[in-house]
Amino acid sequence: MSETDVTILADMRESRSGILERLKAMGAKVQVVELETGDYVLSADIAVERKTAQGFIKGDVYGTR
Repeated sequence: MSETDVTILADMRESRSGILERLKAMGAKVQVVELETGDYVLSADIAVERKTAQGFIKGDVYGTR
């Protein structure tokens, strides 16, 4: 793997989002797995949780984030 290769771990529940196909079209290598934390893992230090604006606000107000 070269320094420009990108492998993203994606939670299996994200497979219907359409995002995986977009990432692959951009050249990213995507591996679908069951993640305990986050929707996408970009590195050992970075995980991403995808939220809608409404879900983010609700999580912020009710502490479910």
